[in-house]
Amino acid sequence: MPDKKPLDLKNLKNKKPTGSIIRRKVVSGKFSKKRRLKKHASMLAGRIRQNVKPLSVVIAMIFILAIAGIMINKSSHGNNNPVASNAPSAPVRVMEKKAESFSRITFFFTEPLKGSLAMPGHWEGRYRMRGDDNVATFNYIDILGNTSPLFSISEYPQADWDKMQNKDGLEILSKDKFSFVYRKFANNPYQGEEAQKFQKMLLEADQIIKSFNPFKL
Repeated sequence: MPDKKPLDLKNLKNKKPTGSIIRRKVVSGKFSKKRRLKKHASMLAGRIRQNVKPLSVVIAMIFILAIAGIMINKSSHGNNNPVASNAPSAPVRVMEKKAESFSRITFFFTEPLKGSLAMPGHWEGRYRMRGDDNVATFNYIDILGNTSPLFSISEYPQADWDKMQNKDGLEILSKDKFSFVYRKFANNPYQGEEAQKFQKMLLEADQIIKSFNPFKL
């Protein structure tokens, strides 16, 4: 029998691996790389699962809060009944414009037809009416108590009025064969503030004359 040679450990360490050994290392290297990839994938999936759970919880909470907000909003709009309060409410002052008061004055007592005018309340104490048969003259009272004519109304038989050549005034109405003539005294005898008051009442006379009403007793 041939003699067995002792195992040379020094040469064994320096000996290059054969093809089968190299293949085993390559195969084992491939498997270890796959294991590492698989391990990383499982770790990543676990992290995703851990992150997905809180995210889904947050989304669910937001959804619940949104529904609750909608229901509260509907209930608040649906209840229109005022809330009773024991606190005393402050008095509300309403500024109301007082309606103008009028008083009707009558004249032409000796004529076939009587006449009347509705005089505004703010004229009270600022005018004086003087009746002379068929003429009623309305005079302005100044600060000293003196008077100046503002306007007048005259009653004429319609035939006499029609025959007049120089007609002084404006016929505002005819009734039962009588004519009623309106005349303004545009001559303002005052100055300053008194003249302004006189002029204001003279302009208002055009509105007052519209209330003229002739009638029989």
